[in-house]
Amino acid sequence: LEQAFASTNLGGITVSAGRMLNLLGLESDEPTNLVTDSWAYSDRFNPTLRYNEGIRGAFSQGDLSIAASVTDSYGAVDVDAGGDFNELAFDVAASYSGIENLSVSLGYATNNAETANIANELSLVNINATYSLGQINISGEYSDWELGAAEEADSYLIMGTYSVNDDLYLAARYSEVDSNVDANDEEKFTVAAGYDVTDNLQTRVEYSSAEVGGADDDTFAVQGILNF
Repeated sequence: LEQAFASTNLGGITVSAGRMLNLLGLESDEPTNLVTDSWAYSDRFNPTLRYNEGIRGAFSQGDLSIAASVTDSYGAVDVDAGGDFNELAFDVAASYSGIENLSVSLGYATNNAETANIANELSLVNINATYSLGQINISGEYSDWELGAAEEADSYLIMGTYSVNDDLYLAARYSEVDSNVDANDEEKFTVAAGYDVTDNLQTRVEYSSAEVGGADDDTFAVQGILNF
C-alpha cells in the first residue's frame, strides 16, 4: 500500500494523518508524471519514493507553501524493523512560485535509528527548481546526504524537456552521485521521447547509459501508460 491518509482543514492549515509520500524531491513518484521511464538515482539516493506513516501540517498563502511531517521513518526502508514509531523522523519543505516561470523548493529531512540499524540513519537537504521558457522546461536538483555514521554524498541532476507539439516531447537528463564510499558513486545520462497516442494512452522510449559503483548499466526501454 503506497498511500492511505485522511485530511482536514483547521483554521487554514491542512492536517493529514496516515501513510503518505515524503515532501522532498524533484521527480514524481508516479510514472504518469515523469518524462522518462526511469528515475535519475538508485533507491538509496532518491529523495522521492519514500512512504511512511505519520502526521503532516501544510499551509499555503499565495505563491508560498510550507509543509512539515513527523513520521515513523524516512528511509528507503524502515529504520527500525518493526516500523512502530520507536524512532521518529521529520521532514519540512517550502515552495515558492512568485517569480514568473520559475518554481523553487527547499526541504530538509532527518531520522534517527536504533543502534542495530544505525546505517539507515540519514540527514538530507534538498533544493530543486524548474524554469519554463515557452516550449522548453529546464529543471535542476541538488541534495546533500549524510547516511549512517560513515557516508556523506552529494547528488544532483539537470534535465531539459522540449515540447515539439501538444502530443510529442523530447527530454534529456544527466545525474550524478558523489559519495565518499566509492562503491556507491553513480553517474547516468538519459534521453527520452514521449508521445500521447490518445488522451488516455501515453508512450515513451528511453535510452540510459549509467555507471553505478564502477559497473556499466545501459538500458533501453519502451513504455505504454494507460490513464483512466
